[in-house]
Amino acid sequence: MNMKYLLSVSAFSISIFAISFFAYPVYAGGGGISFGGRVMAMKAQAIEQQESSNYKCTVPGHTIRVKLVSGGLIDLAVPPGTRLNSKLHVGQQILGIYKKQSSQYTCIYQGYPPNTATVTIQDTVNYYGSR
Repeated sequence: MNMKYLLSVSAFSISIFAISFFAYPVYAGGGGISFGGRVMAMKAQAIEQQESSNYKCTVPGHTIRVKLVSGGLIDLAVPPGTRLNSKLHVGQQILGIYKKQSSQYTCIYQGYPPNTATVTIQDTVNYYGSR
């Protein structure tokens, strides 16, 4: 058999498995909920909204907005020190595990009078990989 053919069939099989496994969030046995999708923005929507209104948000780690394989959108907090295999960018495919653990961020208004706002991201990433 042709080696190229075997490799392409193997890659296709892995892709089908990933799509079917991560199409809908699945409880990942104590580790959280699995997800798969594509990075749509390098900031969560709530953070972007505050920053477009002249607030400066302090975000340890970072936040991302992901379009899930199932079609929904989810904002995720990625705490500092979260394991990853590559630097993320918009449009990149991502697989991972998250927990229903909220993260709060403080945003300070840059005008006068000074004001603060709190932004809450409901889901926190434990681990992810991308390609």
